[in-house]
Amino acid sequence: MEARPPIDARTLQRIAAECQVSPRTLEHWRKRGLLPSPTRQPRGRAVWHYPPDSEHQLQRVLHWRTRTRSLELIAIALWIEGFQLSTGRARSALQEVAHAIASELPPQQDLHAFIETMAYKVAGARGKRGLPRVARMKSEERVRACAYLLAVVLDAEDEVNAREGDTVLVERMFGLRSGQGGGLAAHEPFIDALHGLRPLMAPPKLLAALDWAGDEHLEVARAAAGLIGAWMPVIGPELVADQGTRGKPFRQALAGLPDPGPEIYAQLALQTLLALHEKQPPTAEITEMSEALQSSNTSVQMLAMLAPGRRAAGFRTLPPYARASVREGLPRGHDAGLDGEAERGHRRSQG
Repeated sequence: MEARPPIDARTLQRIAAECQVSPRTLEHWRKRGLLPSPTRQPRGRAVWHYPPDSEHQLQRVLHWRTRTRSLELIAIALWIEGFQLSTGRARSALQEVAHAIASELPPQQDLHAFIETMAYKVAGARGKRGLPRVARMKSEERVRACAYLLAVVLDAEDEVNAREGDTVLVERMFGLRSGQGGGLAAHEPFIDALHGLRPLMAPPKLLAALDWAGDEHLEVARAAAGLIGAWMPVIGPELVADQGTRGKPFRQALAGLPDPGPEIYAQLALQTLLALHEKQPPTAEITEMSEALQSSNTSVQMLAMLAPGRRAAGFRTLPPYARASVREGLPRGHDAGLDGEAERGHRRSQG
């Protein structure tokens, strides 16, 4: 494939102006590390050139800007998508997020009241930011389910133990349980897996993991967050595809979860760092994980695992930046129905 030429500064400014982005804002984003720096071409008239992918990166900044006002979260999303942000910039953004979480949490003695208050807000949220609504539940039951989830991610041991009986409500909220014993809950260790995610929002542990992590650990977190964010909406329903009507509520719940966005990407990266910090694997294992996670073959193999009739739908759920390489890597015969999807996805990402 022929390499694309760099973009001169005037062209990028014109593209930005067409998107109602002023030169001052463009420069601000560059200084904050959301866009690459140009290089000066010495031959003849002095011209500043940006890397070839700068236009696409600008379009992704504009896309994420519609989802959040936080430039730190946008930086994390761009980093996970594979754009050329420095590891130092990614580390500082993750640290900002961890400090923001710490500033929002109350003292330990006020944690119960905080969980109760936030549970009402989370339970009542609707739309793209709301949790799935696939089971008929009383409002009070939904609040209790959300309170249990918050206790888990806050690593509030006393609150988790006090609310242990509400695990049934969590399973019902996600379509894993019907009544007291029906559904997938008897076969899928959902609550055990949920506890394995702890502690997502425990600031001391987050900050300790970030202080400990080297560049190689951040690269593993980057690749893992990208893969999970891209593939969970695709693979999740497949895991229960053979469960028939019993698995339908859970499939609906997965379909109703928010699309991977800056907040989700940040949480996935931080959770990966927490897990690495707890395990502290040797350098050789970190290298092996990084190579496996960053191989394009991983996404290709996942798509090839899908039934032919579901492959096109699964491909369309992938983020635009991942489609072209996956499409090119599929074996002959596995790409039926995907023609043109990569290009259409790229155009949509720039719209």
